[in-house]
Amino acid sequence: MNDEVFVCGDLGLLVRIAALIDALNAGPTIDPLCCPTDNLGRLRRANRIDPAVLAEMTDARRDEPVLVACLPDPWVIDGNYRLAKRIQDGFKETEAVLVPPDLLIPFISPL
Repeated sequence: MNDEVFVCGDLGLLVRIAALIDALNAGPTIDPLCCPTDNLGRLRRANRIDPAVLAEMTDARRDEPVLVACLPDPWVIDGNYRLAKRIQDGFKETEAVLVPPDLLIPFISPL
């Protein structure tokens, strides 16, 4: 069982990422957008990145889209390491899935 979560301590929220991804995969397709990597890097996101994880990341994993949601400001809620790796590797563009609020809400809980 995958119980991956995103914790937004600033807002006191927890997002059940694994369940959200399951819903994204089961529902209508949401095409990723091709976004400037530096713009995504300026969004709210995790601020603790372990360099050892980046060193071990495969190119295939690095190239998977990141998930962005508005909480109410835009946050990278999944893919912080992938985005950090793309920044490190000098990629100019990164695919991002913008999670619609109506899909996100059922997966949010208070901390």
